[in-house]
Amino acid sequence: MGNPLTDLAKRDDAIFEHGVSLVKELNRIAAGLQVTIENPVSNTFPHLPGVRKLLRDPQWRLLAGSHCSNLCSADSGKWPQKDTYYLMNKVPRKFHLDCATLIADT
Repeated sequence: MGNPLTDLAKRDDAIFEHGVSLVKELNRIAAGLQVTIENPVSNTFPHLPGVRKLLRDPQWRLLAGSHCSNLCSADSGKWPQKDTYYLMNKVPRKFHLDCATLIADT
């Protein structure tokens, strides 16, 4: 688990790890910065070194949910669930993700 097999996967992991380094530096410079990193739910994401590194800081938490973040007043109807991990800092301990327009059991 978490062992990239293709050159593309290896590059993607390296880019993610570099992004984590950038986020850590930005948080050092701008202490009030809130960051959210989204990734589709998978067995590997929680085990990536960068994810583990961020979660060692008690300000970070890994949440899972389904979202409809692009909805606005012009959108109507129901939306299928998109199971997503949210790696977030500076959110309240009881913070949770909800979306009232998701189709149940999708």
